[in-house]
Amino acid sequence: MYKFIKEYLERLKSGNNVYCIESVFDMVYAAMSEGTRTTCCILGTGGPAVLPDGKFSPCLGFAVDRSKVLGDIWNGFDMAALTSIANSVASNPIWTHKQCRGCFARYWCGGTCYARNQAIHGNIHVLDEHSCDMIRKDWLYRFYAMALLEEKDPVFFRKMKKSRGKKETLLYSLFREHYNSQKR
Repeated sequence: MYKFIKEYLERLKSGNNVYCIESVFDMVYAAMSEGTRTTCCILGTGGPAVLPDGKFSPCLGFAVDRSKVLGDIWNGFDMAALTSIANSVASNPIWTHKQCRGCFARYWCGGTCYARNQAIHGNIHVLDEHSCDMIRKDWLYRFYAMALLEEKDPVFFRKMKKSRGKKETLLYSLFREHYNSQKR
């Protein structure tokens, strides 16, 4: 992964297009955030999934679990189901989990995926240790990319830090603008 991040930055600097599932910039941008998540997600309140039969699921991960249906497109949301899920999430912050207390990534992660916990352990409140390992490794890569970017190009990194929090800022555009101005 470290080699990939270096190659990614070199290809972008040389003007070649790079296509990835998740941009290294997005990874770095997320790593620069303050890390204040206390729960994994906002299950059902941020963007429920609409299933082929018209029912609402809290997310795509819970699409197969019919006990988590939040309503449908004809009758709207079932507020009791939505409230129940919101209360379940609110009662599951990271400090309630022993394995989160000493984890360096806890405030960026917020705990593992509720749907994955449900599928593996039958309970959204029981964390999956394999998911924890993957999340820790993911954040290590993000921090490495951030450190590498700061070391290789401190000027661009400072621009990136200044743009943090501005939703209209597209990091790829910022990168292109920065390197095009340096080539002149």
